[in-house]
Amino acid sequence: MDFTFLPNSRWLCLSSDDFGRDWLEKSWQIDDYVESLGLDHIQEDVYLFYNESPSDLLNGKGECVIGRSVSGPKKDLNFPFKFLDWSSRPVIAYSLKGGGLEQYLESALEKRTALELQGQGLKTSFILRIRRQLNPELKVSVEVIFYE
Repeated sequence: MDFTFLPNSRWLCLSSDDFGRDWLEKSWQIDDYVESLGLDHIQEDVYLFYNESPSDLLNGKGECVIGRSVSGPKKDLNFPFKFLDWSSRPVIAYSLKGGGLEQYLESALEKRTALELQGQGLKTSFILRIRRQLNPELKVSVEVIFYE
């Protein structure tokens, strides 16, 4: 577990059509649009914003928005793209193990349950951060981010 701050951020986002399973395709669409807007990427991470708890998502409820952090002047966006702004706040982040979205959500549910048993008050919504690193091979790691 890692207590940290997630800094002020602006993400360019698209809604997922499949609870986040389409994160790679959606991130490519976002990347293409970022270039056409003249914005810059802040990092290579892809963020999956979920509006429900991991248990609800495992039962087929809820929505996911996929985002990439960007910088530059705010612009008018074409549908279906939107901006999501975040104000810096403390978060709790855990590295997750798994081989697919369901396994990551199950692992996130275990972490959330442990935090709640410790008396930690959390928002229902949470974030999965997918980190892509090329060093020298492509390495992908996933973190869950909870916040109050």
